[in-house]
Amino acid sequence: MFIKTIIHIAQLIMVNLQCRSSRIGGKQAGASALEYLVLAAILIVILGVALNNDTVQAKIQSMFEGLFDSAADQAPAA
Repeated sequence: MFIKTIIHIAQLIMVNLQCRSSRIGGKQAGASALEYLVLAAILIVILGVALNNDTVQAKIQSMFEGLFDSAADQAPAA
């Protein structure tokens, strides 16, 4: 619920910024620095929540546990 709220707020901010930029700046191509900052802030919050969640940490750890085991088993003996 917390992440959905943050995403909703970010979407409202982005819509507001787009409306203002079209009125003030005329034709603007590409994203402004403020939009990139908002996007970076959203990503930091999402990653922070995900990395502090025990369930997500366990899934990430289990994904990478056997990553190199099969490669080591198939390597020719030196």
